[in-house]
Amino acid sequence: MDLEGLIERARGGDLEAFAEITRRFQQMAFGYAVALLRDLQQAEDVVQESFVAAWFGLRTLADPAAFPGWFRGIVRHQAHRLLRQRQLDAQPLAAAERVGAEDPGPEHRLERGQRIAVVLDAIAGLASPLREVVTLFYVHECTSRTSRRSWAFR
Repeated sequence: MDLEGLIERARGGDLEAFAEITRRFQQMAFGYAVALLRDLQQAEDVVQESFVAAWFGLRTLADPAAFPGWFRGIVRHQAHRLLRQRQLDAQPLAAAERVGAEDPGPEHRLERGQRIAVVLDAIAGLASPLREVVTLFYVHECTSRTSRRSWAFR
């Protein structure tokens, strides 16, 4: 069935239609969330929250054909909400890190920050499937032997 038909059925409360929409868009949503958050567990949470928000907001979608962009906006909003919370949670820790620690100096911190930015930019420039593999292997230290967790609805 076409996307517009599925959305119309889901608007009417058809859970099977929404489950099909979820199947079609879960990979896109997860890849986008990982790219924004750089954390697999948090990306899983954001995807789930995004689908719940989409279910409850589906009636506000004016044009069913616009669903992909509309849903991507929901994922982006949920990810940025989590990033803001992460930043608020980290502020007290940042102050604690400076107390009683050896300070490597601003030059070393700047150089390390620049190296990290270059690596993250390089990862972000990869095609989506490669970006996911590189992030899993180098950032999250997952190998082909690491079992894949199911991140769909828990």
